Formats: sequence, structure tokens, C-alpha cells
Amino acid sequence: MDITSNSVRVAVSQTNDPTGTWNTFNFVFAGCPDQPFIATSSDKFAVGANVFASHCNGGFIGAQNILVKKSDLISGSVNPVVQISTPDSTSFSEHPVKTFGMDQKMIFVSVKLGDRQHAIKTITYNGQVPSAVRNISSVGPIITTAVPPRAVQPGTTTLIETNDGRIMSAMMAPDNKMIWVAFNDACVPAGDTKARSCAHVVQYDSSDHNRVVQDVKLGVANTYIYYPALTLLRSGNVVIEFAASSSTIFPSLYATGQTLGAASNTFDPVKSIKQGSSPNTSGRYGDYQGAAIEADPLDVHGAWIAGEYNPTTSWSTFIIKVTE
Repeated sequence: MDITSNSVRVAVSQTNDPTGTWNTFNFVFAGCPDQPFIATSSDKFAVGANVFASHCNGGFIGAQNILVKKSDLISGSVNPVVQISTPDSTSFSEHPVKTFGMDQKMIFVSVKLGDRQHAIKTITYNGQVPSAVRNISSVGPIITTAVPPRAVQPGTTTLIETNDGRIMSAMMAPDNKMIWVAFNDACVPAGDTKARSCAHVVQYDSSDHNRVVQDVKLGVANTYIYYPALTLLRSGNVVIEFAASSSTIFPSLYATGQTLGAASNTFDPVKSIKQGSSPNTSGRYGDYQGAAIEADPLDVHGAWIAGEYNPTTSWSTFIIKVTE
């Protein structure tokens, strides 16, 4: 994002070689586009952002989406065809759903902020840009949401901000039907007696009246987990990465997963990915992690995850390929 021009800048490689030449594009929003996320379908590129006034120091204007004709970006067109939504002040963090690129529709998902939300809002665009038809529907009911508590960490009284219930990650399965969504929430984990920050994960069938298939709050006893990043593998299995800390764990990276066909609402034991070794005294963790499938279409078992952790000096980013 570029706060000086109220825009999101996008770079697209001219070939499949990331060390080669790239074309860059600039898409202007109605205000400062905070926390932009991107996704693609077979014919669309999408970017969604929360728009604020006064270089992101002013009031909230609304959630806004921009759709772009994907072939124009690939060809390097000087004037790509775009479709821009009107900022919606009643919505927040309309998160584009990542896809495997085999279907033309583009879907955004959102959960209203605050306690006691019972549904996920979906915005679906069908048809070609710039005249794609926008439809709004609902997924639910889901387990009632709650604003998560801030996370504790060793060596300091500073608590880590776990933010609110906005969508942090969303992806459609290879079948172009099942959609997975992950976001911050609060729960009392099994074996615990205290509310902690947790990862709320929902799977729903977009082809069957948005029917909820799985709905679970992932928690770890005596531990705070936050900012989940979710990706599906070409095999259909799921990987979820998240940050974690506790009174004995410095801000670190962990992950879990679910194998295709596993029992509903059950996930593998949580595994450590990268351990931190010092506290975060800023109170902010970076707001999100990242997860993506392996680019090689023949590699059905690989995924990439990225996130922040706290070594002894300053924040560092850790990127690793995981394999089933």
C-alpha cells in the first residue's frame, strides 16, 4: 500500500522466472487502503482493503474491493480493465478467497467486529470485469465469536495485541466448492480454565447454500494463539500456521493441519515451527502470517508458510516449505 497516493501497488512477473522482469500497476482506492490482501480466479485479480481517511490516521470510510481483468496484468497492459466497489462503512476486512485458479468467480468473506457474531458475510462476483455481478449472502450460523484477550509473554508485562475477529485467511479447495476461513477468536481451550486467544476455523460448501461443514475454535491449554494463516494443498489437506506465546513461550510460530477425510473438527497435534527467544515489547506482532501452496503443479504435498518470531535482537521473518 502507498499512503501518499491512496493506492495499492501490484507487481506481476513477465515470465515464470521471479528473478526476471516485472510489470507494476497502481490501483487507487477511495482513501488509505489499510491491510490489503490479494487473490486470483481464472480470469480475475482481486485486492480488498479497509479504507481510512487522512493517510490512515483518520476515520474509517469502509471496506472496498477492486477487481482487475487478469489477462491484462499478465500481458502488461498499460490500462488494465478494472471494477471498483463503493466503500461499505457497514463492513470490515472483506477478505478475498484464494483459489487454485480454475473457476471464474471471485469471493470475499468478512466477519463483523466485536462480540457475539453468528455468521460470515460473503460477497461473490460472477461474470467478466468490469461488469461482474455482485451478490451478498451469509454463512452460518457459526459458533458465536468473541473479541480475543491480549496475549502474555515471558520477560515483560507488555501484552501482545491479538486484534479482533476480522478474517485473516481464506481459501477455496481444489473442488471449487469447499471454502476454508480462519480468524482470531476467544475460547477456553481443553484442559484450561481461562479464556485465551484462539484460531476460529470454518469450512463451508459454497455450492450447497453455504452449508457449514466444519466449525471449530482451535485452542492450546495455557497458551495464546493468534493470526492464523491457512492454505490447502493440492492433495486436499490443510495446513494452518499461527503465532503463539504464553507465560513460558516467547512469541513463536506453530502449525497444525487436517488430512482430507479426517474426522470433522479434528486437527493434528500442534507442532513448533520456529521458537522465539525474547519478548516483543512493542505489543504488536505484525497482524498476520502467510501460507501458500507450492507453485509446482506436480507437487501435491508441499506448502509454504511465513511469519514473524522474536529472536534475541529484533523481529525476524521465517519462511519454510512444509511437506506432508
